[in-house]
Amino acid sequence: MTRYRVVQWATGNIGQRALRAVLDRETFELVGVHAFSSEKVGRDAGALAGVASVGVLATDDVDALIGTAPDCVIYTPHFIDYALVDRLLRAGINVISTMNIQHLESLVDVVWKITGVRQRETVPDGLLSRADEIEIVDITPTELRQRLAEGKVYKQIAHELTLSTSTVRTHLHNIYGKLGAVDRAQAVLIATERGWL
Repeated sequence: MTRYRVVQWATGNIGQRALRAVLDRETFELVGVHAFSSEKVGRDAGALAGVASVGVLATDDVDALIGTAPDCVIYTPHFIDYALVDRLLRAGINVISTMNIQHLESLVDVVWKITGVRQRETVPDGLLSRADEIEIVDITPTELRQRLAEGKVYKQIAHELTLSTSTVRTHLHNIYGKLGAVDRAQAVLIATERGWL
């Protein structure tokens, strides 16, 4: 069995979930963890992931992590350091990351027209074009409307989608605004009248 050497970059909400997934799979060998917070530096990766100790301590030393010669970095910080991602790629390290499509540089004006929100942080199209593989993981607006019609609350929807409750709340309020609704009940009524549910 081939084992892949992995570094988890960042240990926030998504990073902790990714770290647990790495630790749960025999095909992955965790060789490093990057932490931004001084409270997390020096802590065992298992403790950061909410599981038993694994003997890998979190660090903020970029050179040391690159020096572990990982096959892959799972890169999940809140803000992307494009120079660092480029450095990892140039070092021959595969980088796996998440992104919201609205942050793609070429879509800033389209997103603004649709949502009325100007994206402050954008991902250069050139960086995305270097990807060997892109997998879209999302639900359709119809699926989201159906969950609302089923009476699911923000916390239930967030749990099903592995998102934070505040993220779900923000997006639902944006949907309400686009529909001209003030709350869930009115949004469901409008969607039903329009034949979307």
